[in-house]
Amino acid sequence: MKNWIVTIIISVICANVVSSQQQLQVNLSLEDAIRLSQAHGSQIAQARIQAMISSGAITAAGGDFDPVFFSNLNYNVNESPSSGFFSSFGNTISRSYSASQGLRSNLRSGGN
Repeated sequence: MKNWIVTIIISVICANVVSSQQQLQVNLSLEDAIRLSQAHGSQIAQARIQAMISSGAITAAGGDFDPVFFSNLNYNVNESPSSGFFSSFGNTISRSYSASQGLRSNLRSGGN
């Protein structure tokens, strides 16, 4: 008996809730429905974010082909003892300088 009373009370409450929900009607145009679905639709938002991620990946991949400035500077000193006839002149000291600079870029065909 108690179960029947509880069931009847719950069904009356649910009927009131359903009837109050049915009374709330909103006129909505097709454009408004599309705009609301785009603003609040989770699958559409996920697709929009995935498109932005893909666009960023394309930009990052294109960065491999950007030119890069490089510069190298070398300085070497070699000191070696003289031998033979030239031994009276002392040690031989040689200095060398080298520098290189430029732009380096990967080719779109895959080479450097």
